[in-house]
Amino acid sequence: QAAIDAAAEMGEEAVIPAVNARTGKRLWEIDGGLLLPDGIVVKLVNAHLRLADGAVCHMFQNKNAGTPAAKTLAGRQQDITIRGIGNSLLDGGEYNGIVEKCNGNPGVPYAWENIMIYMHNVENLRIEGIRIMDQRQYGICMMYCSRVIIRDITFHSHCNVPNQDGIDIHAGCNEVMVENIRGCTGDDVVAITTIDWGCMAHEHTLMEGLSPDIHDVTVRDLQVFAANGCALVRILNHDGHKIYNIRIDNLQEVSPWSDADASVAPNPDLYGIITEDYHFKMERKQTLGEFGYRSDSAIRIGENSWYGHHPAEPGDTWGISISNVSTHARHAVTIANTLWDSSFENIRLHGNGFRAVFFNNGDVRNVTFRNVTWTENSRPHPEDKEIHIEWNATDSVGLSAFHFSGTNAKNLHFEHIRTGMGIESVFAGHGDVELTAEYVQAMDENTLLLAGDTEKPLRDESYVIAL
Repeated sequence: QAAIDAAAEMGEEAVIPAVNARTGKRLWEIDGGLLLPDGIVVKLVNAHLRLADGAVCHMFQNKNAGTPAAKTLAGRQQDITIRGIGNSLLDGGEYNGIVEKCNGNPGVPYAWENIMIYMHNVENLRIEGIRIMDQRQYGICMMYCSRVIIRDITFHSHCNVPNQDGIDIHAGCNEVMVENIRGCTGDDVVAITTIDWGCMAHEHTLMEGLSPDIHDVTVRDLQVFAANGCALVRILNHDGHKIYNIRIDNLQEVSPWSDADASVAPNPDLYGIITEDYHFKMERKQTLGEFGYRSDSAIRIGENSWYGHHPAEPGDTWGISISNVSTHARHAVTIANTLWDSSFENIRLHGNGFRAVFFNNGDVRNVTFRNVTWTENSRPHPEDKEIHIEWNATDSVGLSAFHFSGTNAKNLHFEHIRTGMGIESVFAGHGDVELTAEYVQAMDENTLLLAGDTEKPLRDESYVIAL
């Protein structure tokens, strides 16, 4: 910390070398959060930083984070950089048992005090060239940050911690670029989220002079997978907060798949208990990939749960552009609550990837889907025939490429769709839905255009459909 402060005062870089001169080891053990002042450049040169056993802290945070100043415009920090050179590793070490479901219990720190890199109310932020392993909560989390570049980050999770997100872009963030992300996380790889719930309620409800909306974010060039059943990229807003102008491009799910995979790989928090002192203890260590890596969704927009006051309303989420996605998730895309004026292009399902889009309860308008395909080897999982998940109201019966579950959808357009083997129908479900489709084909000669409608054979032509 003294070296960081001295470098900032002199206008120089703070360099963390591979060898700790005090111990002679190629290891830096961190037992308290490193506070970053304005104008600092922290350079890690082949350095291995590991959180100490039992420590509860962020490894890096901006100096004002967690203080009253972070919630004011006057306390906004400027120009912070963390740059890794060579093989620079931030290591969570032994998990300390702090988990969200224990928040608020006496004597127990909050889980969001356990993030590897936490930035709150920072402008001009850059994080690049590092590897993050076994983070104890999120890997990188930002609140009210703007003009951000995060690039060349590799994650390595051993599936040992609940809610082990990779990069979380939370309330009030804008003008953010995330690119060249690799590896495996234990939860959502990238989460773009603003809600009045959990750590976000704790932080942003008292923020002065800044909107909690998230906008103008680009996430591109990801070769990733997750060790549980969540999403690769999650977009979520509730409680009147808006998310708009989001671009996701070139998302490749790179994990292996097999017929032995679970329908959706389970989260590690299913294998632990809360102890008498309100800590999380794993009762059965899950082996990475033991149940496969199949996620519920590659892209998940909205949720019929997790809101503090009320779910997102029509028009709160708009201008989302998704392109070039290759996945073996159960759903390539899930849409709930609301989505307006958006587009999806070049979506490919392979392996046990099953459904292109699941539309849950909500209001969807003016959305286009173009060039959606299944590879020759793709097959549904046996459990995809009936999906019933109570907590987020996911319900579908049958093997349809696009399924509507009580959706209010207007002006949807589908173009150049080619469904895979084992798909019973292109469209299915219920709701107030109006859509057009053209250039629709199927590998399976038994695939219907609309579930139950045997009078409409599937041909390569245009259709206007109402559910």
